[in-house]
Amino acid sequence: MLRSLEGQFLRNQVMLLLAYDGALRREELVTLEPRDFDFAYRQIRVRAEHAKNGRE
Repeated sequence: MLRSLEGQFLRNQVMLLLAYDGALRREELVTLEPRDFDFAYRQIRVRAEHAKNGRE
């Protein structure tokens, strides 16, 4: 699967790897904003309004 990413745009590579590693659903992935990333703690915040269970 990772070999299929060769030659793809960086954006596509990052989105696929984030979805896979973070177990994110499509809606959760596309609604991420830069403020949702906490690089110090290596965490991604999925806001409650976009999460399936309604919790962050």
